[in-house]
Amino acid sequence: SIEISMYSDALHQCNDLLALYRENCSRLQQQITQLRQLAPKEDVAALFKQLEEEKLEHAKKRCSLAIEREKLQMVESEATVLRKQLEREKATFENAFGLLNSKALADSYRSEDLLAKCTALEALCSRREEEL
Repeated sequence: SIEISMYSDALHQCNDLLALYRENCSRLQQQITQLRQLAPKEDVAALFKQLEEEKLEHAKKRCSLAIEREKLQMVESEATVLRKQLEREKATFENAFGLLNSKALADSYRSEDLLAKCTALEALCSRREEEL
C-alpha cells in the first residue's frame, strides 16, 4: 500500500510536470506565432539578402580601395624618382651654368684687357705718327 501511495504520488507529480510542460509548450507556440507575425519569413529573408548584398558591396569597395592604394603608391614612387632626377639635372645645370658664367666673366675681362691694350696701342701709334 505504501508502494501504491508512492506510485500514486509519483504519477501525480508526473502529471503535474506534464501539465507544466504542455503549458510551457503552448506559451512558446504562442510566442513563435507572435514573432512570425512581427517578422514574416519573407521580411527576414529579404533582410538577409540585403545584408549579403551589402557585404558584397563592402568587399568590392575594399578591393577597389586596395587597387587605388597600390596605384597611389606607384605614383608616389614615380614622383620620388622624378624628383631625384630633377634634383640631379638641376645640380648639373647649375654646375654647367656656373662654368659658363665663369668663362663668360673671364672672356669679359680678357675682352676688356684686349680693348685697353688696343686703346693703348692706338694712342701709341697716334703719338708716333705725330712724332714723325
